[in-house]
Order: sequence, then structure tokens, then C-alpha cells
Amino acid sequence: MLKNRTAQLIFQSIYLGIALIAILASLGLFEMTYRWDFYVHFTNLSNYLCAIFMFIELRDTVKKSMDSYVKTFPVLKFVALLSILLTFIIYNFVLAKVEI
Repeated sequence: MLKNRTAQLIFQSIYLGIALIAILASLGLFEMTYRWDFYVHFTNLSNYLCAIFMFIELRDTVKKSMDSYVKTFPVLKFVALLSILLTFIIYNFVLAKVEI
């Protein structure tokens, strides 16, 4: 965990920017087509959750005046971690084709 406010702002802004670009790309914006099956995939839903959570953390970091930890919704942070971890495990151990 970062305690420095400036480092938190930089990290959270970069994370949120990358998350928003990924969400727009998976919607089909860069190919100029709309992907109607976007909401079916758990990966996309977990990306939404992490982007929303990072936006909330960024908002709270901007509001605080001194260096300290951001303690926003620890349960939501845990749920976001579990959703990304579940996506990682399912893709790598169930869906990915292993070539040896």
C-alpha cells in the first residue's frame, strides 16, 4: 500500500485510464462495432468492478489533504480482488490451451 498521496494519485490515475481504455476496447469502440455480448463475460464485469472501485479510491485520495492510506470500502476491495483472481485462475487453468 502506498502512503504517499502523490504516488497514490499517479498510480490510481494510470490504473483508471488503462481500465477505461480496456472497457472501451471490449465494447468494440476501436473497431467501430458494438459488441452485444460484452455483458455476458465475467471478465468484463470484473473489469467494470475494478474500474468503479479505482474511481472511488481516486475520488477519496483527491479529497484527503495529507499522506495516509485510503481506507475506502475494504469489503469492496476484497470482492474486486477475488473477481480478478477468479478470472485469472479460470482462464489459466481451465480455458487456456496448454502447449508443451
